[in-house]
Amino acid sequence: MEFTLFILGLIQIGFCCFNLGISFISYQKSTNKILLILGSSFIIVFLNGISIIIISIFDFPTNELSYLPYIAYQLFGITGIATFFITYLFLELLNHDRPPLFRFLYFSTFFTGYLFMAFIPSNYYFYYDETLGIYNFEYNYIIQILIFSFLISVFIYYIITLWQIRKLSEHKIQKRAIHLLFIGLCIIVIGLIIPTIINHREWILIFNSIGLFLLGLSFYQYPNIVFLNPSHLLYLIITNKDGRTLYSQEFQDKFTDIDDILVGGALNALSVVFMKIFKSSHGFNQIKMKDHVILFQTMEEISVGLIVRQSSFLLQNTLYSFSRALIKKYKQKIKNWDGILDDFEGIAQLISQYFPFINK
Repeated sequence: MEFTLFILGLIQIGFCCFNLGISFISYQKSTNKILLILGSSFIIVFLNGISIIIISIFDFPTNELSYLPYIAYQLFGITGIATFFITYLFLELLNHDRPPLFRFLYFSTFFTGYLFMAFIPSNYYFYYDETLGIYNFEYNYIIQILIFSFLISVFIYYIITLWQIRKLSEHKIQKRAIHLLFIGLCIIVIGLIIPTIINHREWILIFNSIGLFLLGLSFYQYPNIVFLNPSHLLYLIITNKDGRTLYSQEFQDKFTDIDDILVGGALNALSVVFMKIFKSSHGFNQIKMKDHVILFQTMEEISVGLIVRQSSFLLQNTLYSFSRALIKKYKQKIKNWDGILDDFEGIAQLISQYFPFINK
């Protein structure tokens, strides 16, 4: 058992380092804020793996080292619940500009309540089990109910959110990522319930390691945008500082007849007007309409407009990353542009890198 836990801990740590490396290399220059959430989640899982290794190595009754498994079990519990909370935040930011207040307060109350109560000595019992030959760390019923309520609530929310994304997804990489994320969450939840009932708590560590490994695996190919909702994007347009359209692309059939020149000029004019009214060097970020939202990014020589059904934190940051990559690649061409649109045909390839799961 100790050897199995040790190997699982090493795999968990190694895979987290791999994910962090890919995420950093792919998105370090884009300053995409969603990467901070992903990076935090990988660091949490990394610490979880360290706690499992400590438990597997020092899980024997010696007075000098008995505090190490105690700390490791506490760390394991905190990182386990934190993984669920950070995953909740990530899923919220897939669909909203910021987490809805009521749901955020609901889940954060459970999480902060657990963190506060878990360190009160009367709420846990740490002992060495002679029969199993390992240390056990057991919370009282108050914390167990708190954890159970949190897990059930957040898991139901996961199921609803992932099912909505799954229905809209047609890309095999995106489908696979959703399946891995869902299976990983199921394994963690089952591992927290069944081993506790049958009093074999060492299996919690195994279930947890396997589940977290699958969670990390779901992000490895496109760490930032694998869960981008394919139905949200409708139309993309890029203009220069004079309002002339450099490139446009529709993502839904209903936008095939849009007048690119009219849209580009209108968006540029609105941006200029707002900048003059509010005496700001920055244009507007978004305009909300009844059925659509127009996201907007203005950078140096270009303005990028993105018409979507629903805005989200992920979409806003992906658009920002795309705009930075665009200005870096085409800055000189835009400055010296003579009106030939063929100069920007390569933008289609850039779009596919930042919006790879959008149906064209």
